[in-house]
Amino acid sequence: MIREAAEARLKAARKMQIPKEIVAAHPHLLLCLENAERAASAAAEGDHQRFLQFLRQSREEEGLFRALLAQLKFQLPAVK
Repeated sequence: MIREAAEARLKAARKMQIPKEIVAAHPHLLLCLENAERAASAAAEGDHQRFLQFLRQSREEEGLFRALLAQLKFQLPAVK
């Protein structure tokens, strides 16, 4: 279920109409979602090392995405 949800989010993000004000941030959103899907896949396969690697990469891309949005004076809600 996690993998299907991650793939659906990635597919939707690829088809989004991106406002020109945030076009530089969008690739980081795609990379965040892609790495989250890869982490879920690795977890399902029992590959803990790859899971942690992709999870870290996903979080790094999310951080870059949020930082770029902040520079552009946009903000996303914090994840609790």
